[in-house]
Amino acid sequence: MPALTVDDARTRADVVKVRGYHLDFDFTTGDETFRSVSTVWFAASAGETWLDVKPRELVSVKLNGVPVDVSGLDDGRLPLTGLNAENELVVDAVMEYAHDGEGMQRSVDAADGRVYL
Repeated sequence: MPALTVDDARTRADVVKVRGYHLDFDFTTGDETFRSVSTVWFAASAGETWLDVKPRELVSVKLNGVPVDVSGLDDGRLPLTGLNAENELVVDAVMEYAHDGEGMQRSVDAADGRVYL
């Protein structure tokens, strides 16, 4: 994913005001991946922005109930166009567990054999 520059962050902050999130995770899909369905409600003051996401598989994205072409995902960014004043974005993705200290971590404790997230 391209590094988020200060200018990028400012540009998006000027356009998007997040109202809320609902995150739904399925951790039963295996040792390497988990399913994530994220819903974001946000206001927009311009007609476009982008989504930062770096999935193993981007299953689907819907903006205000309309499917977004996920083939537009490029280096972790998906353009979002046709924004309304108020928006609902639903992102369904298969994500990999992180091993770099960033994101969702999964490990098995050698002492008790339990999985920890």
